[in-house]
Amino acid sequence: MEELIFQLSIVIIVTAILSVILELSKQPILIAFIFSGLIIGPQGLGLVNNSLFFEAIGEVGIILLLYLIGLELKTKIFSGTFGKGTLITFIASIFIFASGLLIGFITNIGLTESLYLAMVLIFSSTVVVMKLLNDQKSTNPYVRQYCIAALITQDMIAIMILLFISSTREVGYFGFFEGVKFLIEGIFVFVLAFVLQKYILKGIARKIFHKPDIMFLLGLAWCFLFAEIAEFFDFSREIGAFIAGISLTFLPSYKLRVIVKKSETIRDFFMILFFFVLGAHIEFTNLEGFGPLIAITLLFVVIVKPIIFKVLFDWFKAVPKESLEISVRLGQLSEFSVIVILLGASSGHISMDFAMAVQIIMFLSIIISTYFVRYIPFYKFNKSSSK
Repeated sequence: MEELIFQLSIVIIVTAILSVILELSKQPILIAFIFSGLIIGPQGLGLVNNSLFFEAIGEVGIILLLYLIGLELKTKIFSGTFGKGTLITFIASIFIFASGLLIGFITNIGLTESLYLAMVLIFSSTVVVMKLLNDQKSTNPYVRQYCIAALITQDMIAIMILLFISSTREVGYFGFFEGVKFLIEGIFVFVLAFVLQKYILKGIARKIFHKPDIMFLLGLAWCFLFAEIAEFFDFSREIGAFIAGISLTFLPSYKLRVIVKKSETIRDFFMILFFFVLGAHIEFTNLEGFGPLIAITLLFVVIVKPIIFKVLFDWFKAVPKESLEISVRLGQLSEFSVIVILLGASSGHISMDFAMAVQIIMFLSIIISTYFVRYIPFYKFNKSSSK
């Protein structure tokens, strides 16, 4: 126990020091979280080596992230920009998926690996995009709204993909009957959440509406209850947390805001540890033959993927002045990319070396995208496009 506390202390101290250094040197703080894992993790100085403990904490961050996305659906799904943002993102996802298959063909990887690559290229990082948006308070509201619409759409696609892959974990192949079985079980979990909230949770919530702290704690309990229910049915806990978040949208908007605000603080702490684990797990060994794949895919993610979004935003005349900024902000791989690729590796569909190559692409794309967002003068392009 003392060793765990010591290692957690080291992580917090080193991450804080790196954050201060990067902030003073006007570098993105997010990079500090990842580099702390590289420096003191197993591949660096080896000061922190209890990977299971930190992986568990990192997974808590993802669970809370999905829970909050579910909670936010009530306020976002009926906004004026959501429908158009969803349509643009869905069309972009088709082009990105096709491009992923093409990259797989060009780099001569297997069909299964190409399919996984095509899937993970679709997703942009909810954590990175939202953190950068929150750090830059002066961001145009349309940028924020369309980014959120795109992220929620991608997250919904990710949930379906995770559900599909989860159905193959036991048999090791894409089985039709297993898929149907898991779909039925998924519907059951979804219905169960809404039945329990309607006949049990709603009554309890009405009696404690005036106690924000208890409402926050009850919401967390609800989140982790359905995370474990989902795990029981061989889904991921993230799917259960997402369902839990959606089922709580019966609450009044002002109560949801209280729960979201309080949950964001604890989520941010766990997400820092998630990025630490990401950095700690990066290995630059056993990548022979993946060099062309990493280089081509990285260029696609940070340059071509934003171009696809920009062309579609301009085509639909959604935000003529802000389309470049929105598109650049979506130019990285997601934490969902890691979840999907590791789930594929654990299911036996792809090799761990290929999964590591994809994680390195995510790692590099986050760094490059963060610098693009921070240092590209979007306001100049916005002015020129408005003339």
